[in-house]
Amino acid sequence: MYSADGPKFKDKVKHVSVDRNGRAELKCEADGNPTAEITWTRQGTTRVLHSSSTYVIPSVREGMFGVYTCIATVIGFYEISRDIYVTENGKIFNCFFFHAVRKKEMTES
Repeated sequence: MYSADGPKFKDKVKHVSVDRNGRAELKCEADGNPTAEITWTRQGTTRVLHSSSTYVIPSVREGMFGVYTCIATVIGFYEISRDIYVTENGKIFNCFFFHAVRKKEMTES
């Protein structure tokens, strides 16, 4: 008997903090039946950056720090998503401030 299951994330969110020009490895695994497909986007865009459970940014430059979204999809079910923050080592990153600024930017456009 075949049983279909919607996507479910396997682990808790693990945010990433790296030095400028350092390597960032973002991970996001999900279960599902059929197998969940994972895609990555960056906040503020729908452009797909990568399509697997691990997204590597070999050299994080200025302007690349921010919020990345992992989207898990299983055909026939609603997609689920989670945000992963990429921050610069030694710098305080206030998530609430970041979201408030992004929301303001989006409403002014």
